[in-house]
Amino acid sequence: MGFTEPNFPRVEPEAFLKAPFLERVKTLTLNWVENGYGVPRMVHAIYIVKLVFFYALGGIVVATLTSGLPAFWHVSEWWNQPIVYQKAILWTVLLETIGVAGSWGPLAGKTKPMIGGILYWARPGTIRLRPWRRVPLTAGNRRTGFDVALYLVLIVSVIVALVLPGVRSDSLSAAMPGITSGRSARWSTAGRGWCRCFTAGRATGS
Repeated sequence: MGFTEPNFPRVEPEAFLKAPFLERVKTLTLNWVENGYGVPRMVHAIYIVKLVFFYALGGIVVATLTSGLPAFWHVSEWWNQPIVYQKAILWTVLLETIGVAGSWGPLAGKTKPMIGGILYWARPGTIRLRPWRRVPLTAGNRRTGFDVALYLVLIVSVIVALVLPGVRSDSLSAAMPGITSGRSARWSTAGRGWCRCFTAGRATGS
């Protein structure tokens, strides 16, 4: 079975359809356990590459470049800087918000295109699920321009928090004298938290 070939059950279609129901269930169940729903191994490799280079390495590069720290390959000079981990969290939030993190690609039921997220959430008229009946401004099952605007504000607030340099923190410096990059800017983090709370009832769906 090739790297780019799907993993179908090894059965003859005509004979399989004539087999007893429980035998067909057993055959498909065993194949699912061994091969998932049959996507080529290449797809799993794409996920590994994405995780290593796009998520992990990309997050480290962004965190070090925007925090005044040495290049990412100088690990000993940034691994103990709290702002790196703060920005790693922000990087994760950004990718999840756009839709290129967990729920992405064929293993999440997305093939052409491999992304949902922003293609739906930034588009008025798409279907959305109302989570709370008594919360104002959450009625309806179609995404409005206001929903889209709130979603885009959320993305911008996360990007702002990512690209801003660190700010000095006296309490952090007192506790950890070796810290040179400060911490993530407070106002952008607070703004992001407000926006996430306010959009929780509106930007649902994938």
